[in-house]
Amino acid sequence: MELPTGIPDHVFSFPETYGGSNMGLNLKKGQIEDVAEVSGLLNVDTDDFIDSRVKTDCQLLIPNPTNIESKNIIEAFRFLKLNVKSVT
Repeated sequence: MELPTGIPDHVFSFPETYGGSNMGLNLKKGQIEDVAEVSGLLNVDTDDFIDSRVKTDCQLLIPNPTNIESKNIIEAFRFLKLNVKSVT
């Protein structure tokens, strides 16, 4: 079955249109908070998702990333992609 490109939310919101069915559960905010607390999710630094070895390599190669002008971001990314060796 062909699905509309670029509109995954439409498929999620209207699964019956594409031969699917809504299998979601209605949860209360308190239930979600309970699960987050028990799982330890609230204690995780969600802004730090880069592997520590990769982060160290990036910081060595570009110690001051805030100094990169927006027009040069793509080149900086390519530079890191070519030079970071500790990618798992």
